[in-house]
Amino acid sequence: MPQGSAGRVSKVTGRTTATRVGPAPALRIEPTDLVKRLVDAAGTLVIKDPDAPTRSAWRSAIHRAVDAGLVPQGQVLRHAGRDHGDLTILLVASEDTETALTFTPILVSDRLVRPHPAVVSLRDAPDRLRVSRAERSRALRLLDALFKEAERRGHVATPLTDRGDAVATVAVDGHAYPVQIRELATRTPHVPTTQELAQKQRSPWMRIAEYDYLPNGELQISLDSSGRGRPTAWADRQRWRLDDRLAHVLAEIEARAVDDEERRLDRQRQEDERRKRHREAIRRAYARLIEHNRASALRAQVDAWSDVSNIRDYCAAIRATHHDSASRTSSEESWLIWAEAYADGIDPLRRSVTGPDDPPPDAQALRPFLDGWSPYLDNHEPLRSVLGLQPDDDND
Repeated sequence: MPQGSAGRVSKVTGRTTATRVGPAPALRIEPTDLVKRLVDAAGTLVIKDPDAPTRSAWRSAIHRAVDAGLVPQGQVLRHAGRDHGDLTILLVASEDTETALTFTPILVSDRLVRPHPAVVSLRDAPDRLRVSRAERSRALRLLDALFKEAERRGHVATPLTDRGDAVATVAVDGHAYPVQIRELATRTPHVPTTQELAQKQRSPWMRIAEYDYLPNGELQISLDSSGRGRPTAWADRQRWRLDDRLAHVLAEIEARAVDDEERRLDRQRQEDERRKRHREAIRRAYARLIEHNRASALRAQVDAWSDVSNIRDYCAAIRATHHDSASRTSSEESWLIWAEAYADGIDPLRRSVTGPDDPPPDAQALRPFLDGWSPYLDNHEPLRSVLGLQPDDDND
């Protein structure tokens, strides 16, 4: 494995892939180029068994093309081979999206046999299912098939009891996605009952419903909206049953996990880079603090030396003016003697001339030199550790 990379086993593919530590891969495919190549290739582009960085770059280009609105009107982008094998990218008419790609079906049992724990919790709390009594058994069997296949692939299905309409989550590589199931309803005009009409007459402000919604036996499984134009719901239709779309549901969950993991790694890279810049700012600030401290000491020494020279020149001028010691009073002579002794006492040249000790890395002392960065690290790491200094309990 290359230096600077870490091995990681993906639960989606089951293979060990390299997780980069540091800058993002150099390979970048522009979404405009992707769409142009698809148009030139009559809507089908096949990349033969790409390596992980290349596959990731193509997937990134697909999502950026969708997000940027580059897909021609009336068409959508789809791809197969997200994690292994050939990567096939399709530009298809929007009405063909349900049949553009095929998946290995997930078989649904005719009866519950050793149901998944999440299904057991729903069976024991039927009010959690938004389906009629007639469709309850089928709804449980659909979820059982979905959850068991998810766990066969190494994912985790967990029941939910406090997440609104979601009945469980399916987690892939640490990314969890709430799953909802409900029975669709047919809308019919509502015929007011005699009781409703009588109540309306007594309370004119009362509103009688315009429509009735009756469960129609059609089930739908849905995921939270991702906000990125991805599929969110699969249901019974005239051309297929929901049983035939369970593989699509699980494939979408896995695709979202791949995308979310890429975004997590990107955020991690950005955060690592920010922390690196933060640590570098603290090191630069401490170097500037030391420089400031030394410059202040040097100026103090130069000022003292200048004061000594001026005092001695002043005393010499007095003695030259009043060269006859007999003409000076005792108080004047005492003052000159004290002034000359004082100059000797503050003369920096009469003792070893050295620089000051470096100041401790105090947070408040560093703040003026940090250019807006905080003197405190996110992980509460001591400043001395960042600066490579020995611990000092008195200063940390």
